[in-house]
Amino acid sequence: MSVLKYEFTIEEVVGEKKITLDDVEQLRIWNSTVDLPTIPPELLAIFIIACERDLEKSKKAILAYSTCKKESDLFGDRNIDNADLRLGLNTVYNLIMPVRTDDDCVVYLIKLNDTNYQNFDLDTMAKLFFMTLESCTKTTPTPPTGVKIIADFKGLGFMHITRFKLKTLRRMVHFLQEALPIHMKALHLINFGYIAEKVVFLAKPFIKLQLFEVMHFHPSATDMDIFSEKFIPKKCLPKEYGGFLPSFQELKEETIGRLRQLQKYFEDEEKLWRDGNDKDDKEATIEMSLPKYQFKLSDAIKEEKVSKTEVQRLKKWMPTVNLPNVSNEMIASFIIACERDLESAKKTMLTYFRIKRSTPEFFENRDIGRNDLRNIMNIIQFGSMPVRTDDDCVVHLSRIVDSRYSNFQVDPASKIYLMLNDITLNSGTPPRGVILMTDMKGLGLMHLSRLKLKSLRTLTEFVQGGMPLNVKEIHLMNASYVTEKFIFMLKPFIRPEVFGKINIHRSNINMADFHEKYIPKNVYP
Repeated sequence: MSVLKYEFTIEEVVGEKKITLDDVEQLRIWNSTVDLPTIPPELLAIFIIACERDLEKSKKAILAYSTCKKESDLFGDRNIDNADLRLGLNTVYNLIMPVRTDDDCVVYLIKLNDTNYQNFDLDTMAKLFFMTLESCTKTTPTPPTGVKIIADFKGLGFMHITRFKLKTLRRMVHFLQEALPIHMKALHLINFGYIAEKVVFLAKPFIKLQLFEVMHFHPSATDMDIFSEKFIPKKCLPKEYGGFLPSFQELKEETIGRLRQLQKYFEDEEKLWRDGNDKDDKEATIEMSLPKYQFKLSDAIKEEKVSKTEVQRLKKWMPTVNLPNVSNEMIASFIIACERDLESAKKTMLTYFRIKRSTPEFFENRDIGRNDLRNIMNIIQFGSMPVRTDDDCVVHLSRIVDSRYSNFQVDPASKIYLMLNDITLNSGTPPRGVILMTDMKGLGLMHLSRLKLKSLRTLTEFVQGGMPLNVKEIHLMNASYVTEKFIFMLKPFIRPEVFGKINIHRSNINMADFHEKYIPKNVYP
């Protein structure tokens, strides 16, 4: 599968309060249940912003987008050095204004540069139109909350209309209304006259009321000073419109440079939608790597942790969302982890398999004879305590034994950490919970420089929402200033209900009190 690269991060978008991590998580769960390739979280965030955080509307837009993207004449072969696109770039100005409006909208301008109708090709114009429009969602800063489009009809003649194709016009309008990954706040038609009326007349059968409501018609005599006061400020307009930005030609060169920088993105995106659903190809591999449990379902039923009916209900549900066939014991572990809330168990299973598919660095090549895993076990000690607490919880313990930061690697450490789950689930029936205990002694600032935010985000997401164990408590022992910095790095990824389970203990803690309040001595090493 192609991996799309974005210049913004989810954390930045969340920080600007345009979305929440839960919004993205809900769409990621949905993505795993439909016949679509695995969509990058950044693209999901773009649609959430475009649909003003209406997740049902976002889903419909993504489905429409995926269908449109298979139309190669409009969305394929998007190399701006191709002869047709070079001609198109010289024929029509497709300009993104480098300054956003006060309400965080990007301004997009399209107008004729070369009025020779013989050089006008609607398919090429549509391709460039969508390339340019989508480009403003991919780069920094974060995706805009909307777009305000200016379509200047100056220079458009009757012979241009003879070059229009109704099929292409219909598809353009459909994409704008149903699949555009940016919210169209306004469409200003300036220098609007007799010819422009004919263009709107051709498109009118395809235009919905919602699009008409954002359309503004400005005749050729429009005072651009009034226009800038009422609609789009001068700071967002080129100097030909009395604005403070550079000329059309200068903005054209900037936009072409932006499109050239995105060439690899365009190629990868074409592969993503062309190759289709990437989930089925991996299913067999995933099924082979699924853990095999030593307990029997009957044992868990006897302990009243789960019922046969609950397992059967999830077993029947799984094929409907394309999850692999798994053992009854594995299903039971999720039901127990979710305290017999079947809807929660479904979400957890979807997250589990999605992360398993997308994160081979955590879940593949788990032979402890490998050099990277041997090395990390010499740096950090991991353990699943053999004695459970009175309320049937298992304690997972980790601590640094080699404090040299240069030896620390987060991916192998995460892999070993998650392997503890399988050890626990193969030691009797699944526990009712797990207590995570990490000794922070030896952790220095230079260790933090070795952390990878992507890995931390994935690990945190899995522990909170995809692990077949219920995290009851988290204890950070021998905490220091560095521990606070570590938590600060993790905080954007931690759900409030999980954050409330974190207990920070300084080095001067009274261990007798700790054992009495949290973990009894018979469990502790």
